[in-house]
Amino acid sequence: MFSDLKQIVDLLRSIFQGLSGFKKRSERRHNIVGLLKVCFLIKDILADGRNLLLAACPEPTSVLAALEPEAAHRVLMDWQRGLKKQRTRLLALNDISVGNTALP
Repeated sequence: MFSDLKQIVDLLRSIFQGLSGFKKRSERRHNIVGLLKVCFLIKDILADGRNLLLAACPEPTSVLAALEPEAAHRVLMDWQRGLKKQRTRLLALNDISVGNTALP
């Protein structure tokens, strides 16, 4: 986990160092805003992903089987909402990264 986080930090550091190559201030500002969006998306993806894993581990079916049917349904709907948010964030991250010229 820490090695993955280190890779992300190293990537972001190299990106921010590369921003000085943009001559136009507006271009540089646009790319900085995009990179900040990427940082916040990654932060939210990691936090919610960790929460989803903690709620469902070690075995999601065992977690649900231990609950009353109504409670299991509510938990399942919470997990589904969390996964939909993750999907939306990952798609947004993809859209930003594809259109951002500052990303390597």
